[in-house]
Amino acid sequence: MQQYDASLEELSKKIPSYLMAIDAILPDESKVLFVKQTSLPLLKRLKERKFDVSILDRNIANSAIYQKYNIVSYTGDPYSQITKFSRESFDYVIFDNSLTTFADIQAIITASAVASEHIVVILDNAGYWKKRLNFLISGSFSGESGTEWYTTKHLRMSGIKDFMAFCSNVELIIERACYFDSKGLIHNLYDLKRLPGIFGEKLLFIMGHRSNYISLPLANEI
Repeated sequence: MQQYDASLEELSKKIPSYLMAIDAILPDESKVLFVKQTSLPLLKRLKERKFDVSILDRNIANSAIYQKYNIVSYTGDPYSQITKFSRESFDYVIFDNSLTTFADIQAIITASAVASEHIVVILDNAGYWKKRLNFLISGSFSGESGTEWYTTKHLRMSGIKDFMAFCSNVELIIERACYFDSKGLIHNLYDLKRLPGIFGEKLLFIMGHRSNYISLPLANEI
């Protein structure tokens, strides 16, 4: 699990391949809010494309770095902060592997659906074959995130059908669904011949209250 209280120095490496999809998907000059930390190079890239970028980051030490790149940062509890925004204050609220760290996932998603027209969620696929094999061989989930399972604040695992059912329960439309393989290449989640439930390492969902499809380029177009 990514450490969200780390300094941005630790998150300043090149943009991970799965995050390059964010740069490719979103139209120029979008107004976006990242919930908890993400890749600093991605934030800088979005600013270059004239995005209005904000981030919810409880680590006060990072505020000066955000300010340097004209990124608006909000400290304090992310849920309390997001409930203060008026309806559709943002085009996109983005969860970069951070959704499953919340104690009440439904509450933060519901609040995000009010504050934004669309929600982007990137999360690990619990059904990924390496996770299955590791559990089959070792009988343990400990060590995958560098911590023991009982010291992880919120250990949550979601497969494809789990998350789709969740979206239905909170009455959100899935506008786009993709997965990333071990090489970081993007594939359509509905291409069942590729067995996304097994070979999808990370999942990407774009949700909204109304169907407004976004053209997501495949890996060879990024």
